Amino acid sequence: MTTRNELEQEKNLQNTKAIAMAGFSIIESLMLSLKERGFLDEAEFRGLLTDAAEAHKLKSKKGCSNSDLHRRIGLLVEEFRDDGNSTRAGVWLD
Repeated sequence: MTTRNELEQEKNLQNTKAIAMAGFSIIESLMLSLKERGFLDEAEFRGLLTDAAEAHKLKSKKGCSNSDLHRRIGLLVEEFRDDGNSTRAGVWLD
C-alpha cells in the first residue's frame, strides 16, 4: 500500500525530472542555434560539450553519492555532442 508521503515524494521526483528535461531541452536548442548561426564553430561546440561530459564523468569516478547520475549525465551530453540532438535521439535520464 502506497502512503500519502510516498505519493508526494514520487510527485516531487517527477517534477524534478520534468524541470531537468525542460532545462536541458532549452540549453540544447540554444547551443544548436548558436552553432547554426555561426556563433559557435564545430570545434567550439564539441569542445564545450566534451568539457561538460568529462566534468560529470570525472565526478562519477570520484565515488560521490550521485555517481550513477553523473555518469548518466555525462553520457547524455556525449550523445548530444555526437548526434547533435539528444531529444530526437530519445536519450533521457529514465
